[in-house]
Amino acid sequence: MEHPNYPEDACSISVAGVDADPTASEENVSIQVQTTTGQVWETRCEPLLDSSHDIVRLDCVGQADDEFGPWVQRTTPMPGDPALTTAQRRR
Repeated sequence: MEHPNYPEDACSISVAGVDADPTASEENVSIQVQTTTGQVWETRCEPLLDSSHDIVRLDCVGQADDEFGPWVQRTTPMPGDPALTTAQRRR
């Protein structure tokens, strides 16, 4: 399975760069989905670039020893929870 643990009832999506180095030009990408029951799931992807440094596709499959690939459940926010800090979002 290329995308293990992908939630079948995903209904919204968020995509963001997550590189810890703000000067990096090739950020990793976080893709988060929210399910119809409010759960939040995330996977990380590596952008694959062409010779002009344009993104041609994302590698979200990964290998067993890296952070890319399987979908993992994240803490589901509750109404009234404080906003996450930048450091918390990069975990």
